[in-house]
Amino acid sequence: MPRRLVNPDSALGASVWYTALACVMTWPLVRHLGTGIAENLADPLLNAWILGWDARSFLQILQGHLGALVGFWNANIFYPAPLTLAYSEHLVAQAVQILPVYAATGNLILCYNLLFLSTFVLSALGAFLLVRELSGSAPAGFLAGLLYGFALYRMDHLSHVQVLSSQWMPLVLFGVRRYFVTRRPRALAGAALALVAQNLSCGYYLVFFDPFVAAYVLYEVWTRRLFRDRRTWIALVSAGAFVVVLTVPFLLPYLVLRQQGIGLRAPGAVDEFAADVYGYLTAAPGLRFWGPRLQTFPRGEGALFFGVVPIVLAMIGVAVQGRRAWRATAGHAPPTPDRLVTGVAAAVAILAGATAVWVLYAGQWVSALIFIDPALGRVSNYLAVAAIGLLGLAASTPRVRALVRGGDHHSAAAFYAFALAGAVWLSFGRRVRSMGYVLSRETVYDWLYRYVPGFDGLRVPSRYAMLAALFLAVLAGFGAAAIARRGRVGRIVTLALGVLFLAESARMPLWLEAVWSGVDPRLQGTFSPGAQRMYEFVNTLPAAAVIVEFPFGERPGRDTCYMYASTLHWRRLVNGYSGSFPLSYEAIEPALTHPLEDAAHGWQATLQSGATHAIVHESLFSGGEGKATSDWLRKAGAREIMAVGSHRLFALPAAARPDAARETTGR
Repeated sequence: MPRRLVNPDSALGASVWYTALACVMTWPLVRHLGTGIAENLADPLLNAWILGWDARSFLQILQGHLGALVGFWNANIFYPAPLTLAYSEHLVAQAVQILPVYAATGNLILCYNLLFLSTFVLSALGAFLLVRELSGSAPAGFLAGLLYGFALYRMDHLSHVQVLSSQWMPLVLFGVRRYFVTRRPRALAGAALALVAQNLSCGYYLVFFDPFVAAYVLYEVWTRRLFRDRRTWIALVSAGAFVVVLTVPFLLPYLVLRQQGIGLRAPGAVDEFAADVYGYLTAAPGLRFWGPRLQTFPRGEGALFFGVVPIVLAMIGVAVQGRRAWRATAGHAPPTPDRLVTGVAAAVAILAGATAVWVLYAGQWVSALIFIDPALGRVSNYLAVAAIGLLGLAASTPRVRALVRGGDHHSAAAFYAFALAGAVWLSFGRRVRSMGYVLSRETVYDWLYRYVPGFDGLRVPSRYAMLAALFLAVLAGFGAAAIARRGRVGRIVTLALGVLFLAESARMPLWLEAVWSGVDPRLQGTFSPGAQRMYEFVNTLPAAAVIVEFPFGERPGRDTCYMYASTLHWRRLVNGYSGSFPLSYEAIEPALTHPLEDAAHGWQATLQSGATHAIVHESLFSGGEGKATSDWLRKAGAREIMAVGSHRLFALPAAARPDAARETTGR
């Protein structure tokens, strides 16, 4: 084997190692790439269906079917509601990634799993390139790739491929950095393409990450004194316009739904999935080492512990870079007396901020001892004072200003330290809570939620933790670089730290769900071979057929299975599951979920849905309710046209449907 393929100091060699580690860390998925899904069959099947819809539409468009372009957003769920793809993530960037495999095999599970594995590999590779560029150390870059590619936060979201799809973020920052170092437009173009890919991969990261990109660009402009460089601004504005032009068209359907009141998140829903301070001391329960040991404050979307290795390395990195930058600024003039007074005042303000941080973890009891009333939201005020103090200190001391710029090294360590703090702070959402107790009612995120479009449509502020994991990995890379420069011993220590971190992050063997083989008895009826034959027969029905499936409305389990099964026929479904639900669905859901409770009302709702055919999975009901549902349809006038095991397909009477007149009169 050529040495460059296994040399972790090169991008190619690092990619090979990251790929091998991705297979190990997700074992035994690699043995079931075409048949199994990690974690569960809820959100993964939803995302697999989205990928299938996107990829099928792209292939039709490439073949010249313009109707697929016009109807792209009108996916085959929630009939007759329009724009149903926009009720969740559209995953356009991911669909482009899997398109060649889908065109060659048609196996959506294979496509999904290859995409799933690629998020680990590409995330690690992006962090490797970024940290190698910033630190000048390939071993440090490789370790940083491990810290981000296999971050503990990622291992808690294996069922959310959209959350895992954060691989473009380090590549964006790497491209921006390369542009300012080399001044080559090609690097900036690469950063812009990566940012478009990130924007089209996950709506959360579009809203969360783009402001940090803008801040980093301004940081580089400031530290390099390029504010008056016309060429720089022309390039940056052009790149920004390119990103906007390619991103905005994919936002318009969401804006249409927003005008209808669909997709808005109530304040209570946002607060439910915001980070708690002690979430950063709580590990995902599935982690083999930390899971049983670090359940400080478990809650939904709240396991945010980064691991010991990245935290310790980041502390070393900040200390080393700060010391180096301080020495590099030794030639700056000392402050004048008036600036010295300003500096002392700033130091006092910073001390107030440190006290507030202490209160965050000390809780209500200690806060009472030091006369801080968390219920009044004073912690934010203390932190704001600290921020003003930092600005005052920088203004009063030329040496501190040079330190923030990174001395003569332009390391950007200061930026990533502030970015880490900002991402963690924003993850707390509208209210800062410590063990559930509200410490602050005045946060930046609350202002963003109320006034900045997009934030009121996001339910999980704690997903800022993915950005924090990236910034922490960069800072840890600086610490790893300091260790790796200690010669052979340093490289060995770096390798050992990487192994220790993988032990922190490990949760294999993963639980796999098999599709169509019925390995899970709860889903055997839906994904049995008999059901597959039923769905293949549905593919022979007229293209205008509309299917309603019973049992109905069991979110997300059954409906996501129906959605994935529809990839065998792509007929329109009354059923559906997504991040939001249309009003037409919510109007009929109660009656169709329990149709036998009021048979007449259930039948009326079935006809109101516009369905032309109904499928009953009798084995999925409890007791004899499945057979009773089939009898209910027969008595109402439905005609059974196929039966495979416990699965029955009915044609609904056209004369009774609201659209029957259009059908019989030729429209």
